[in-house]
Amino acid sequence: ATDGSFDVMLDGRFGIIDTNGNVMVPIIYNSITNLTNHRAFVSDGALYALINRNGKLLTGYIFEQMSFFSEGYCCIVRNKLCGYIDSTGKLIIACKYNKGDDFYNGVVTVYTNKWDDIDQYRLTQGKQSTNIRAGITNEYPVVLNTNGKIIYAGSANEEITTIGNGFLVCEKYEPSISKRIGQIITTKGIIVFPYSKYCAFYQEDNWIRIQGSTGTGLISYEGKEILPVKFSMIKETTVDGKKLWAVSFQDGDYFY
Repeated sequence: ATDGSFDVMLDGRFGIIDTNGNVMVPIIYNSITNLTNHRAFVSDGALYALINRNGKLLTGYIFEQMSFFSEGYCCIVRNKLCGYIDSTGKLIIACKYNKGDDFYNGVVTVYTNKWDDIDQYRLTQGKQSTNIRAGITNEYPVVLNTNGKIIYAGSANEEITTIGNGFLVCEKYEPSISKRIGQIITTKGIIVFPYSKYCAFYQEDNWIRIQGSTGTGLISYEGKEILPVKFSMIKETTVDGKKLWAVSFQDGDYFY
């Protein structure tokens, strides 16, 4: 049960009733999703449409797939490409991406597949010659806001994670050092901690912990260094009723 309702099936058809058994959405559909925030998707057997809690169609049967609403927006698929609608069924981001995540903190990461050339050569067989392109299809992430504006365009196979407080972590593999490296940007696309030798970030209540090849450190959510990335261990502790840092160096020495 969701939104005080139940999905029901009768004679192979689906609908929704309330907790008193009253029909909210007619029991006429091939399938139906849970009613969440007064919205559900129904199927005619081939495609899906969005309805409200009274069963009114807000869109036509035009979606091949759909996810759940997140922050008022839902990822849908048309012609094998994904876009986003709002709770009224209005298309806010065009269906032109290969896949997409859920909205979080007002932004969403979508992905586009692109062919990248590795080599080109000419193959000759007898009197016939053919130009050959060798390459690979890579996945490129793009961060969009609710208006569909590009906030950040990532590189091939870059991974982007929203960590809360209006920040995103971008990570990728750096072949020159055989390690993953990372940077932090805001949900407005402002870089607060650029790509460097540091390779991992961990969100904590009041700061972001950095784990890199030179040790562990802390930065604030404004991108300011709190502790340099050179310690083997950083841990909050309480001494004589005071909150302090227990910090140890690589050689085992430590201080508060």
